[in-house]
Amino acid sequence: IKVLILYLKYINLYLSLILKKNMTILVAEIGWNFIGNLKLAKKMILAAKKSGADFVKFQIWNPKNLKSGSWDYDGRRKIYEKAFLDEKKYKILSNFAKKKSIKCFSSAFNIEGLEVLKKARDQWVKIPSHEAYNLKMIIFSLNNFQKVVISAGCLKTNELKNLIKLIKSKKKFLKKAIVLHCVSSYPLIAKNCNFDKFEYLKKELGKVGYSG
Repeated sequence: IKVLILYLKYINLYLSLILKKNMTILVAEIGWNFIGNLKLAKKMILAAKKSGADFVKFQIWNPKNLKSGSWDYDGRRKIYEKAFLDEKKYKILSNFAKKKSIKCFSSAFNIEGLEVLKKARDQWVKIPSHEAYNLKMIIFSLNNFQKVVISAGCLKTNELKNLIKLIKSKKKFLKKAIVLHCVSSYPLIAKNCNFDKFEYLKKELGKVGYSG
């Protein structure tokens, strides 16, 4: 009986490792939807936790990097200046998430943003769709973070192939990178979901995520 119990324990351990290896990770995108209100951001973190999310994700960017445009006249710049996260505010939210036992990471739009996340000691980072062609950012991320989530929504075919080539160039890059199939159209019509690209990414990289 003792031998049988021990055998069953090993089976249970083996199965748990398989399940953990193939586990789907759910990320709740908060972004900048709290419009600078940190109390609201904390409520969103709690709601994500309650809903079963494994991570919450924000966005690190600075409106000072915006070029002149229509947002200067239609009120959007004022919203951007109110909504963005600096290093201090992000640390407040990151520490709050940690206390509530939910992991936290962020998108970055330039090296400056990646440096902020590195100082915050984030283990994960996200490269948004419209920066997924920026191999300089991606290499920096792969060398400084444990996991690099890359959304492939805006990439042209040659840009996607260059990204895959980079990721497959080193074993550590392949281990760290998670490429998400995404169609950057909002709202997305079902017929445009293009899951052929999802299967292509899975075949090329052995794993794939979905952003929608």
